[in-house]
Amino acid sequence: MNIFKKEYWLSSARELKDIRKLAFAALICAITVALDGVARIPLMQGLEIKMTFFIIAFGCAVYGPVTGMLMAAVVDTLCFFIANTGYAYFPGYMLTEVLVSLLYGLFLYRQKITVAKLFCAKVCTNYFCHVLLNALWSALLYGRGYLYYLWSSLVKNTLLLPIEVLIMAVFFALVIPPFAKMKLLPAHSERELARLTFFAKKEKNNG
Repeated sequence: MNIFKKEYWLSSARELKDIRKLAFAALICAITVALDGVARIPLMQGLEIKMTFFIIAFGCAVYGPVTGMLMAAVVDTLCFFIANTGYAYFPGYMLTEVLVSLLYGLFLYRQKITVAKLFCAKVCTNYFCHVLLNALWSALLYGRGYLYYLWSSLVKNTLLLPIEVLIMAVFFALVIPPFAKMKLLPAHSERELARLTFFAKKEKNNG
């Protein structure tokens, strides 16, 4: 489905009326909040993988960017109040998470999910949201200069990118078949349910 078409956004908005999708969104929200700050894999000093990113991405693939953005705002707010470390609430980071869910939704919702699309989605979220935007929020909050945070975040997200894409590819390869059969990932045909391919094969028209 074309993201530039009105029907794409109407379809995404209609997910808010689907009880099954809303229940799934609530489940994704609960899992993300429960795992936030806990499910992390340390790689080296100052570098770790937050193991909720692929759960958020999968949720957006199922219920789309509209519900995904709302869930991102809810999750960010709940995580702040549940794990409050004494810092004041800053809405910039919530905006970052909302845009992350928007991008995941645009790349994955009602699309044939491939490694190439997962890679593009992660590149956009890492560099636009986590590097460009979060560096701005950090500069506003802590005052060490935008370029300082930009370069440190750029190095970190570049190192994490291939590992995160690999994790996403493995996770989606496992969940696509059962969820596609439940009609929660309708862009996948029966012939594509066995494995995640690098490039989605185009269906041949019988006419």
